[in-house]
Amino acid sequence: MTTLFPRTTYAEDMPMSTAYGILTTHVLMRGVSSGAFFGSLMPIIAVPARSLLKRPTAVPLMTQIIRASAIGSVGTTAFMGIGLLALMRNQGDYGWQDRSWRLRESYSQVTTDYFELAGATLGGLASLSRHAPHTTTTLAASRLAKPWLRPVGLVSLGAGLGMVVAMVWTAERSKAPVETLKKEVVEAGKGLAAGTGVKA
Repeated sequence: MTTLFPRTTYAEDMPMSTAYGILTTHVLMRGVSSGAFFGSLMPIIAVPARSLLKRPTAVPLMTQIIRASAIGSVGTTAFMGIGLLALMRNQGDYGWQDRSWRLRESYSQVTTDYFELAGATLGGLASLSRHAPHTTTTLAASRLAKPWLRPVGLVSLGAGLGMVVAMVWTAERSKAPVETLKKEVVEAGKGLAAGTGVKA
């Protein structure tokens, strides 16, 4: 989402409206994706525990994951939003500009934004499908479910999966220059050894 905002050569040249927008959007987006990801792990972790305690549930696992993603994303986003206000309260204009400028220029952060947005879009489309898992599959679940849980859960779950894919993608991409540099160093060493008559 940071790519929606204009770039500036220096941090101090960034308009304050842009600085506020970049940092706030970044924090809230990461709140959605990280809250959904870690929230979705809870029902999965609970499966072996329920088996050991012999306390099965009638609610399907996918329904639990969607609900946990929705609740986790909402709670985490609210928490991170409050944390942002508390952290930046005394930072001044340049504090906002510097952090926002670094985010705007970061390849990994921009890439993560793209993957999260793509995942959230797919999640939103899935929530419109008739074949998507419902959060009201049983009477017990229907009493607990809210109308917003399914769409919010699928959108946030998509964003969370996009965040994970982006982390893997950027990690693999970061290895490429290192491997290329190693090959260049080895080739240069061989060339130097050949010129001096020493075996490489």
